[in-house]
Amino acid sequence: MKRWMGILSGLALMAMAVGPVWADYCPHGRQCPMATHQRMDDDKAECGCPILSKVLKKSKFLLEYADEIGLSEQQVAEIKAIKLEAKKTSIRVAAEMKVFELDVQAKMSEPKLDVEGLNAMIDTASQGMSTGAKASVATYAKLRGLLSEEQQKKVKELWKKRN
Repeated sequence: MKRWMGILSGLALMAMAVGPVWADYCPHGRQCPMATHQRMDDDKAECGCPILSKVLKKSKFLLEYADEIGLSEQQVAEIKAIKLEAKKTSIRVAAEMKVFELDVQAKMSEPKLDVEGLNAMIDTASQGMSTGAKASVATYAKLRGLLSEEQQKKVKELWKKRN
């Protein structure tokens, strides 16, 4: 019994360490699959998902240098909308992950350990991973697609100067 508890505990810890692989929302209604529990303040473009983090950082940079890049008002509005959706997604991801952790903890605290039930919970929660990641990539592509080739070159120049 101790062996099974050790194995199950190790698996649960590994599952929690990879972030919300169990997520099933993205900017289009699904969570990003790789988010972690990081607070995202209005002035910081950070979240636990590497894809959403890139969307937030890129959108923040584009808005910061909108005049230098030559963005139109419509482009600025679309970038702001994408950034807002990415922030909302990050919040949903964190909330779903916390709920999942609570459910796992409750299930592991039951007098009789239900290994099959825990495995089913993990499997169910994992199903949205590829969908969420693909949707996040699509959001990033949409963000990049807003810029003309000339604007993209200007962004690269400004990025090099900044870093």
